[in-house]
Amino acid sequence: MIERPLIAVGVTDEFGSVEHGRTQTDTLALERQHKVTIKPAAVWFVGDGVSVPG
Repeated sequence: MIERPLIAVGVTDEFGSVEHGRTQTDTLALERQHKVTIKPAAVWFVGDGVSVPG
């Protein structure tokens, strides 16, 4: 679940749900229409001075 580390570093403050159209990474119209993840996503972020992925 990609939402957990995003919450941990403050990128977002709540868990997203593909079923409810509130994820950070399910951005394709088809994903939102059918309420499923179709395309895998990767994210990067910096938290506590650590870059992920580094």
